[in-house]
Amino acid sequence: MPLPQVKCPVCNCIMSLDVLLADDAPREALLAIIDAHPQGTTFIKPLLHYVGLFAPSKSQMSHSRIASLINELTPMFKAGRIERNGMIHIAPLDYWVDALNAVLAARTAGTLTLPLKSHGYLLEIIANRSNAAKAKKEQLAHDNARKGVDRRSEVHNLQVEHTQAQEAKKETNPQIKKVTSDAESRRRIEQIQQKIGKKQSGVFTMTDLAHYLKPATTKERQ
Repeated sequence: MPLPQVKCPVCNCIMSLDVLLADDAPREALLAIIDAHPQGTTFIKPLLHYVGLFAPSKSQMSHSRIASLINELTPMFKAGRIERNGMIHIAPLDYWVDALNAVLAARTAGTLTLPLKSHGYLLEIIANRSNAAKAKKEQLAHDNARKGVDRRSEVHNLQVEHTQAQEAKKETNPQIKKVTSDAESRRRIEQIQQKIGKKQSGVFTMTDLAHYLKPATTKERQ
């Protein structure tokens, strides 16, 4: 009595279970599916449906063809990156799952030409997502750098405002305002000379000179 027959959910191939277990080609296909990625259980189902998109319309897909298609993708699965149009793109597992489902969605929508001839459409989806993620990362880095520049500019402006406030305070404080005009300087010199002339001893000490050279107050200028 032969063993029960099994039917492939992807290519609809019907065979006896003993044939499936004895034939090297089916075993090779199954091993290719299992070994495609350490976390392959999360995308085995969409991967099998994707491979089914390569099936000829008037004939069954061979097991060796299934294994070949998966083995073409396996190195990219494991590396987590792909090469497309001469450029390297990151391709983590979630990118693959989303891309496989996107291809299947296009099949359902009737916008996909079947059977597929290559992995080009799948890889293009991954490349586009990788580019979008890269652009987002670069924009975030630019924004953070810009925030740093703005922050430094803000600190600088605060320092300038503080310095200006201190200068304004000096200008409005009669006790620390300095002599700035030539006319006032000459007037102070004349005052010193007059004071010297009035000294009874005729000796003008350094203390006296320091006293008369100190900045004039508002009261003295009046």
